[in-house]
Amino acid sequence: MALKRVGTPVVLTGVLLCTGLVGCTEENPSPAPLPTQSTESTQSSSPSDTATPSPSETPPVLPAAARGTSENAAKAFAGYYVDVVNFAMRTGETASLRALATAGCTTCIAISDRIQEVYDQGGRLEGRGWRVLNMSYLPLGRSDEALVSTGITITSQRAFEGPSGQPSESPASRGNLDFRLKAVESAWRVYRLDATQ
Repeated sequence: MALKRVGTPVVLTGVLLCTGLVGCTEENPSPAPLPTQSTESTQSSSPSDTATPSPSETPPVLPAAARGTSENAAKAFAGYYVDVVNFAMRTGETASLRALATAGCTTCIAISDRIQEVYDQGGRLEGRGWRVLNMSYLPLGRSDEALVSTGITITSQRAFEGPSGQPSESPASRGNLDFRLKAVESAWRVYRLDATQ
């Protein structure tokens, strides 16, 4: 699951089970180089060691720190998004993940669609998911937009495409994900998600 940049569009190669996902945007501008303003090391809550979800597992709850549109809320929201990706990968429930992005975030939609596709076919995903290693915040010149650049580890993954199918495997990888956030009704939402080097 190597993360790499290909040409002008940013591509996540194999972030989710050997699936290439294209960076998204509502306006599709070319990303600018990222200066760092504030950096902190953080980790999202550890993904479950088991691949099989509890029948009563519920989606992660938005932490109080992720509410609002401040710098701290943006960082906490990016960590929460990763927690919800991990939940969706364990359970196949993607409604919570879809609710965290704008309709124009094609990468966000592709991630949700891929997870749902596997589970709709009677399959499952195994692995410990994504883990945030560090993050930095950068305002994007408007009070209603921000960028949170994160260092991410993605554990090895196995996708069972159906109830009896052979799994496809993706090795563990490490890379960077840029969360471009937009304030929507006084809360952050992802409007663009890019893999960067």
